[in-house]
Amino acid sequence: MSASRIWKSCFTLLGTAALLGACAKRPAAVAEAPAPPPVAVSQPAPEPNPKSPEPANLDAIISRIVLHFDFDQAVLKVEDQRQLDMLAEVMRTSRTVRIRIEGNCDERGTEEYNLALGHRRAEVAKKYLKDLGIEQPRIDTISYGYEKPADPRHNEEAWAANRRDDFASIGSR
Repeated sequence: MSASRIWKSCFTLLGTAALLGACAKRPAAVAEAPAPPPVAVSQPAPEPNPKSPEPANLDAIISRIVLHFDFDQAVLKVEDQRQLDMLAEVMRTSRTVRIRIEGNCDERGTEEYNLALGHRRAEVAKKYLKDLGIEQPRIDTISYGYEKPADPRHNEEAWAANRRDDFASIGSR
């Protein structure tokens, strides 16, 4: 076989292979599945701001505050001061809330004496809050003397429970 014939045969084979490759069935394009939607990264729910309690919670917070006094005294104890510190913080963040401080006494003593002592007890708490920056018009006081006992029994335990200041929310200004 001559060299030219060999070259011709090679070119023919290469051409045929190229043609066959070009005409060969190609596999069908695989349809790509649509990309899944992006996964939403869940953000934690915002924490409620403890500095601005809801009105219903505010009433509950205020009504749970009870200050207790020693016999024949109108002096705040350290634990009572802590409660008033917390109340002042609540009142600073809820600027329209108004409260009433209700002074109470045990049943011993005259009605007049106990009304005056209950008044002094309510006023000492009011002064403490005022010293913490709470405006005076936002705080009302009243003395019930021995008219509203927390414990109606007639013993030392009941008397200790009755020597107190109670607190109530009285709305907004």
